[in-house]
Amino acid sequence: MNPPRNNLSYRRLAAFQVTTLLIDATKRFLDDFLYQEPEWANSLLRTALSARHCAAMGCRGWQASEQGIPPPLAQRYRWWEFEQLIKCRAKLEILLLSYEDYLRWRQLPQWNYTSEESSAVRAVANQFNQNQNDRPQAKFMTELSDMQRWELYSPWLIHADPAVRVNAIINIIHQSNYLIERQLENFEWQLSSPSIHAAVVPVGNTNTSTSQFYSPAHESSPSIRTSPTCPSCGGSMRLRVAKQGQNPGKQFWGCIGYPNCRGVAEVAPT
Repeated sequence: MNPPRNNLSYRRLAAFQVTTLLIDATKRFLDDFLYQEPEWANSLLRTALSARHCAAMGCRGWQASEQGIPPPLAQRYRWWEFEQLIKCRAKLEILLLSYEDYLRWRQLPQWNYTSEESSAVRAVANQFNQNQNDRPQAKFMTELSDMQRWELYSPWLIHADPAVRVNAIINIIHQSNYLIERQLENFEWQLSSPSIHAAVVPVGNTNTSTSQFYSPAHESSPSIRTSPTCPSCGGSMRLRVAKQGQNPGKQFWGCIGYPNCRGVAEVAPT
């Protein structure tokens, strides 16, 4: 059972959740195919675990503000989170190289990034999110448990062919890299924004996967309110206007990574 998530906002970010999937996939692969090479297996597992730990520390969702930490100290804390994400990205690159070594040393084929097989693995999240109307209990992958997320990828991650497993894991690493890079871009934007250097506090429901911040002195001014975090990839969002569908002309938050990421969020009333 997953732990309560009321105050653990980083657990609801896709960037952290995908690193958890990577650990589970790595452990299963090592148990099935690298049990005779314990030293290499332990190195791979330690790298995957380290990447997840850094992701957790770097994706805490500005909790310094939630905990009432003074702004100057909170700013230093955010820079520390930024550094943790950089470390996470480096660990993921090491993990990627190790899996590529496995394929090369055993003369196993590596899927082209644009191949049908690779695209099928990377399309899992988008397909799930696009079919959200069929699942009132969990509309986005970020709302799934770790086991439910594993089930979506299990056709590749429990495959009898080690080449299929490794190639699937490589594509999941690429997804993790993309999500962590979006987080880094979001941090860079937030840390360089003058309004963020002032005291900030969260608004809205902390149980959601997005966080919005505003300056207390200008609470009613939407012009200085920062964008929420994308519920799908953890990146930045920008205001958009619906051109079709049920609410044409209505504003909503859309991920800046569209069309690769289709995360959306409602605009909070002012």
